Amino acid sequence: MVTGLCNTLLPLGVTNLNNLSMSTFMLYDYRDTIRNKYSERASRNNNYSLRSFARDLDIPAPRLSDILNHKRGTSVERGKNLAVKLNLNKRETENFLLSIKALHSRSSAIKDLSKKQLLINSREDKKNFLSEDKFSLIANWYHFAILELLTTKNKFFKPSEIARKLGVSTFCAKQALERLARLQLIEIKQDGQIKALTETSFTTNDIPSKAIKLHHEEQLKLAQKALYEQEVTQREIGSATIAINKNQVQELKELVRDFRKKISALADNSKNKDCVYLLGTQLFRLDKEIVDEKK
Repeated sequence: MVTGLCNTLLPLGVTNLNNLSMSTFMLYDYRDTIRNKYSERASRNNNYSLRSFARDLDIPAPRLSDILNHKRGTSVERGKNLAVKLNLNKRETENFLLSIKALHSRSSAIKDLSKKQLLINSREDKKNFLSEDKFSLIANWYHFAILELLTTKNKFFKPSEIARKLGVSTFCAKQALERLARLQLIEIKQDGQIKALTETSFTTNDIPSKAIKLHHEEQLKLAQKALYEQEVTQREIGSATIAINKNQVQELKELVRDFRKKISALADNSKNKDCVYLLGTQLFRLDKEIVDEKK
């Protein structure tokens, strides 16, 4: 299942959390999160300056500049306010605050504990993270369908068997298997059986990506096809049109993501899997933002 978590693994060669220096630990830096959020907003508005960003974060522009340039730190309390203004989710907020503690706490014990927890979080979250470069190679829907198909009770030895199961050409299945093998997401066992090496893959959240957009576009087309070709007993397609305060949109997104995680957990614990489903969720705005020119 493709979901959206992005952090980091332990540095190469680091196996003991007690043997970490500040240089090896700082794979996650809260200042990078601030920079990324600024870049994201500036990419949507050419007139969006660092001063505008500071205003939206409710922090003086000179102070923000000093923080980003490593000239001064920030407190955990201010970090909590920044996390809200940056619309960070729970995990992002946790790592954001842990990074602040690890960098700026006056207590060496708190610094060490924060470093260790950050790395534990990183190991959990990025166990199977796919970078955008890798994801772009397997953005077509059937790659992830193959990975899930290989976790079912059925055994597959040939591309033609997978092609027949997914309704794609044998050439398409063969090419997909070769890509998945190059990315070390599948293996060919000695008896010739094709096996998945991972059951869950992650991509980024809230970061524009052409490859991910292609992936979602294909999913929408598959849903449209299922609407007309599958019996209602095989599918569940519905929607709800709602009015809400825009400040609650991030909360809505978190609820949707939590729902996907629960579905993924249910699937992971399923026994004798014998079919593959696609869960698609869409949450988008229907009305337009009207700028009051009189203001």
